[in-house]
Amino acid sequence: MSASCTSLPVYDVLHELIQNGTHSCNLVELQEAEANVTFRAASFLDDYIFRPSSLDRMNIYEFAMACFRRKQSKSAATTDLILPGHPLFNTHCIGHHQTEAVPVITGVRMPYVDSKTPSELVFKRAKCALALFKPFRAVLDLVGKPANEAAWIDAYVQWEPTRSSFVREVMANMDDYHHGTAASAAGG
Repeated sequence: MSASCTSLPVYDVLHELIQNGTHSCNLVELQEAEANVTFRAASFLDDYIFRPSSLDRMNIYEFAMACFRRKQSKSAATTDLILPGHPLFNTHCIGHHQTEAVPVITGVRMPYVDSKTPSELVFKRAKCALALFKPFRAVLDLVGKPANEAAWIDAYVQWEPTRSSFVREVMANMDDYHHGTAASAAGG
């Protein structure tokens, strides 16, 4: 049995979260009447940040596995309603996959780090890991000083021992990619 996949645009998420400027999004057509058509821009990060309060403890990786944005119906459960502030607050809600989807991380790969890794890659891993696996609603939930590389690394070091066994396993699988690539390059 094959699993369905879903895109998790990590580069776009990080850019939108940290830069808080121009970012990629989807234009969603809202048609209230034949002559009244409007478009609103909404991103994956919008869906996550304005997720229902019942999903507060869910990280963005698990959110991508379990949830998606859908048109709101009259029968939508109140626990699935998007919070105010989302561009599609009045028209859409959060749906739940019947079976979990496999997130396909796009835009950036989380680097493997060891004692010889340059600090810029340690910083990149800290940003990626925190954004993927620590629940947040704003960048300040992840790190106190988003413009400071050392603050990201410190936040990661503090968070790392608190990871769930699931997050540890996913991160270990990501590291296995690097081990396999290194072994292949070494001829083994």
